[in-house]
Amino acid sequence: MNKGYLNAKRNCISTNVILFVLLIAQCFFTNSIKAQHPGDVNLLIADKKFIRADYMGAAAIYKKHLSKHEGDFYTTRQIAVCYSRVYDHDQAIDYWTPIYTHAKASDQDRMEYAKCLLANYRNEEATRVFNELKNSRDPIVMAWSNAYSNPKFFTEDASLLHIIPVTGFSSDEHEANPVIYKSELIYITDKDKNFLQKIFDFKKKKSQIFSAVKVDSVTWQKGKIFNPIIQRDKVNGSVAFTPDDSVMYFTGCYSSKEMKKAGYGHGASLLRILFTEINTYGVAHPEVQPFIHNSSSYNTAYPFIDKSGTKLYFASDMPGTLGGYDIWVCEKINGTWGPPKNLGPHINSGGNEICPHLSNEGILYFSSDGKPGMGGLDIFFADPSGDESIFIEAENAVLV
Repeated sequence: MNKGYLNAKRNCISTNVILFVLLIAQCFFTNSIKAQHPGDVNLLIADKKFIRADYMGAAAIYKKHLSKHEGDFYTTRQIAVCYSRVYDHDQAIDYWTPIYTHAKASDQDRMEYAKCLLANYRNEEATRVFNELKNSRDPIVMAWSNAYSNPKFFTEDASLLHIIPVTGFSSDEHEANPVIYKSELIYITDKDKNFLQKIFDFKKKKSQIFSAVKVDSVTWQKGKIFNPIIQRDKVNGSVAFTPDDSVMYFTGCYSSKEMKKAGYGHGASLLRILFTEINTYGVAHPEVQPFIHNSSSYNTAYPFIDKSGTKLYFASDMPGTLGGYDIWVCEKINGTWGPPKNLGPHINSGGNEICPHLSNEGILYFSSDGKPGMGGLDIFFADPSGDESIFIEAENAVLV
C-alpha cells in the first residue's frame, strides 16, 4: 500500500481522535459549569465589591449565596468581615459565631470573634476566647490574648477620669470630630442613626460641617452650618486648619460622575482630602482644591496639620498599608506636600487607624480597632521618639 496514503490516513485518524477528545473535554467543561450554582458568578461579583470596600453591597450578595449554600465557610466569614468593617457588630456576631466553632477557623478568625463579643458588651465570653488563644503563634493574636489575661487592666484607673459634658450645640443628630477654630467649635453632624457603623461605608452617608460659638469653657451656642458654599453633596468631615488659620483642610468624597469615570459602579464612593483658603472673618474661598496625593483608587481622609504647618497627617487605605486604614504623614517641601510616609507598625496595625491628632508636645493621638483594646475604636497615643515623624510604640489611652 502507498506510504503516502497510510500517512494521510494516520494523520486523519489522529486529527479525528484529537477532535473527539476536544469535543469530550468541551462537553465535560460545559457540564461542569452548568453543575456550578449560578451563585458562584455572584460570589465573584461580591468579592469585587468587597475588594472595593463596598461592604454592604458585598454582604447582600454573599447572603443570597449563603441561603443556597448553607454553612459555606468562606461566604459566612466574608459576611462576618463585611459587617465588622462597617461596625455593625449586632449583625457580625451572628456570622462570627459559626466561624468560631468551624474546623477551618484560624486563630485570627477566633480573635475577630472575641473582638466582636467585646463590641457587643459580652466581655466575659470574649475573655474566655482570648484565654483559649494564649498559646497562639500569631503575634497579633498573642498581643490581644496577653492584654486580656488581666481584663481589669483596662478599667482599673477609670475612677481617675472625670468626663465633663459640653452643652449648647448637641442635638438628636450625631456630632463628631471636634476641632477649635478661633472662638468656634467646628464639628461634624450626621443624621444617620447608625453613624458609627457608617464610618467606612459611605454609600448612603450624608454629613455636614457645623460650627458653634463659645459661651464659656463647657457651653457653646446652637450650631449652624459652616461655610455651606464649600460643602459637598454627601460627605463633609474631619476639618483641620493651618496654624495661621489661613487654609482649611477637610474630608469630602468624589462625585458620582467622577466615580463612574474611574470605572466604579453605581453607588460607589471614595473619600478624599480637600482644601481651600479662608479669610480672617472665617469665610472660605468657594474654589476648593484636591490634596495632591488623592486618588480614585483609594481613600484619603481625616487630615491634621501640625503646629509648624509643615506636616500633614492623614488616614488612608492606599497601597502600602498594613491593614485597612493606616496613618500617613507628608512633609511640605518648597510649598508642595512631599510623598506620603507610613508611620509604621508602632502606630499602624492590621485593622484601621484613623483620626490622627498631634498635641503641641508632639504626642500623637489616634483611634484604632486593630490594637488590643476594649472593642471597636479605642483611643491610643504615642510619644515622639526624637526623630522627625517617628513615634515609639502606641499605647491604649485607657491604660494611662
